[in-house]
Amino acid sequence: MNYRGGGASCNPAPARVLFNFKRQVFFRKYLFSLNRAHVRCCLENKYLSHFVTNEKDNSETVFSHFTSHFSPSKQYAFTLSEVLITLGIIGIVAAMTLPSLIKKHEERVTVTKVKAAYSLISQAYFRAMEEYGEDISSWDCFNVTTGYVKPVCLMDSLSKHLNVISSVNDRSDSVLYSLNMQKITSRYTQMNSLVLSNGFILKFPSSSTQSCETFRTWDVPEVEKFACELIVDINGHKGPNAFGRDTFVFKLHKDRVAPYGNYTQPYYQIWNSCNKEPLNEFYDGGINGKACAGWVITNENMDYLHCTGLSYNGKTKCK
Repeated sequence: MNYRGGGASCNPAPARVLFNFKRQVFFRKYLFSLNRAHVRCCLENKYLSHFVTNEKDNSETVFSHFTSHFSPSKQYAFTLSEVLITLGIIGIVAAMTLPSLIKKHEERVTVTKVKAAYSLISQAYFRAMEEYGEDISSWDCFNVTTGYVKPVCLMDSLSKHLNVISSVNDRSDSVLYSLNMQKITSRYTQMNSLVLSNGFILKFPSSSTQSCETFRTWDVPEVEKFACELIVDINGHKGPNAFGRDTFVFKLHKDRVAPYGNYTQPYYQIWNSCNKEPLNEFYDGGINGKACAGWVITNENMDYLHCTGLSYNGKTKCK
């Protein structure tokens, strides 16, 4: 049964077909004018259906030709308060951790310098022995009557094998401190010194009795030998000029250089001469801090500044 009524027939009119054909031809020309990336983006986001049908769906994303990117999500920035809170937290953490990190770094630098000083002094001493003799007691500096070596003569003998900038004899304004920063008044008030190009200062006590001696009274085979004392300040004229911090002691034995306080010396080790106990000036020259060179060379740390109970045969680190 046929019903009368309006509306389009099942067969489209020629004008409508021609119009749709022109729209498709125009769209194809438009696609060829775009780069491949843009075309792919348009097709993936159903740009074709938008263009042909001219329909918009809120669930779809419409891209503009003038945007610099095709991100469908909206980016949110931090607020000013959030930024300030974050920076404040970072500052607090840095203030808590940086001092300890800097201190540890400074101690590692000190350990490196002490080892460098040990190597430098040993090389100069061996070269001097090649020139003057393998036994320091046979050098012209040695006084057979007193059993001591003239400090200035010893200093001059070593300076020939070091890169020396300047030298000072019998300086009376020398001030040294113990490990816990107490001023030393009984010894080391007058010093002979050599200033090296690397910033080190080698110091020799002006008094022969404080510089070199023969440890005959100790009755210990390891140390019952002639030895001269050499003090090294690894940072020059800068402070604190304290034993165990920037000033370290070495012994010039007949056949070698030894860091003062190493484990082969039964006396003056870390337990009595390298700790932060009150200043204790022994009658024979033992001062707190003097024996730290041996610890630094052997264990490569300065943990004696931070904890107690350290020993060569036991606890060698705080942690």
